[in-house]
Amino acid sequence: METANSAVEFLLEELEEGEEFTLENARKILEDPEKAQRIHNRARARGRTIGTFEALAGMIAPGITK
Repeated sequence: METANSAVEFLLEELEEGEEFTLENARKILEDPEKAQRIHNRARARGRTIGTFEALAGMIAPGITK
C-alpha cells in the first residue's frame, strides 16, 4: 500500500512546474525508462522501510501494553 502511494507521490514530483497531473502527462513520464526506474526504486525503498518499521512496531507494541 505504501509503495503505491509513494509511487504516485514521486510521479507528481516528476511533473514540470505548472504541469497538470493528467493521464497523458503521467504516461509521458512513465514512458521515460530513466524516470520510471527512479520512481520504481524510490517507491520500493520507501515501502520496504515503512513496512519493516510497522512490522517491528507491531511486534513490540503488544509487549508494551501488557
